[in-house]
Amino acid sequence: MAKDPAFLFYYKDWLATTRFMKPEDKGYFVDLLCYQAEMGTVSQEIIDQMMPSENWQKLKPKFTRNRHGFYNDMQRMFLDKRRKYVDSRRNNGKKGGRPKKHKDNHMDNLVNNLPENETVNEKVIEELLNNELKDDSGFDWNTGKQQGDGK
Repeated sequence: MAKDPAFLFYYKDWLATTRFMKPEDKGYFVDLLCYQAEMGTVSQEIIDQMMPSENWQKLKPKFTRNRHGFYNDMQRMFLDKRRKYVDSRRNNGKKGGRPKKHKDNHMDNLVNNLPENETVNEKVIEELLNNELKDDSGFDWNTGKQQGDGK
């Protein structure tokens, strides 16, 4: 799998964190965050090649050291959060995409579970066709005329 080419950049956090930094140090800081995103940690060798020692001494408190190198805790948290999100999208894709919501077919179930309605309707139609169904209004359904008025 290819490395994720992006990470979230929370500009408000950036402004709050770098408010009193010189532009040069901000540039080094963002470069270190990019290297961290690419490699997981930043080695002392890369830091020494990248910037003068006095600049690193200003930025060093913003990083934690482990056996692999230096990393920024917030950047690591954001990268982990992004990785988990991307993984969840990938796993959903493997399952066929977004899971379908259950469709409530209550009307289908109602109609399908009442077979007597079909029988009753068939009987009514048959009685109408055989002129066995009488109407109190006196209307002759076969001729389409009102009975008793001579029309």
